[in-house]
Amino acid sequence: MLSGLWEDDLERALDKHIQQDRRSAWGIAEMSRNPFKSIASQVGGVLYSSPPVPLGLAGAEQLSAEVAGAGYWQIQQRASVDLVGLRETVCRCDYTERGGLLFRPVSPELVVARALPEAPDQPVVLEELQLRAGADGAPRWCWEVLDVTDLDNPVQAVVSGDRKHDLTGDYLAGPRSGPGYQFRAADGKPFVPGVLYHAERTGRLWDCFHGIEA
Repeated sequence: MLSGLWEDDLERALDKHIQQDRRSAWGIAEMSRNPFKSIASQVGGVLYSSPPVPLGLAGAEQLSAEVAGAGYWQIQQRASVDLVGLRETVCRCDYTERGGLLFRPVSPELVVARALPEAPDQPVVLEELQLRAGADGAPRWCWEVLDVTDLDNPVQAVVSGDRKHDLTGDYLAGPRSGPGYQFRAADGKPFVPGVLYHAERTGRLWDCFHGIEA
């Protein structure tokens, strides 16, 4: 309903609740009225109406320019609307030789996340379902797995959609787990290159059903 892809859901709901003779007289389903999206846009759409400026950091101006150049604030304008509606959103951060700094929103239904009991709302495992090109050029579903549960042995891997085949060698240059794990802070500590945003902190990893009546 936030992305406009809800016509089929609306048609099924009308068929379920409205008698067929009345339903036929109504004609095409009307999608212009969407209180759920309207509320999410009114609340979330103002969160990044102006670009924030990092303060108190060494190199803050350069950092601000890099983040702005990567389109982060514009991306967050839309992502904040999704955050209000979905209660959680995920943003991946990476650096590529071709595109430089990259921020990529990830729809939460494509993510499996896990946390440790001592920090139940901070993921240490992030698995993202992605559509990638196979060796023959045909698309295939894969999971990218990022796991820093064990800081001494972090895991970065790509496995098939059914999780039966390790495809890491097909998509990543060399082993990326253990010492080869590439996402590390300046002190060498591994981290997951993604942020799970919460509409509000609840002490749980997911809070997707709060306010579902809207």
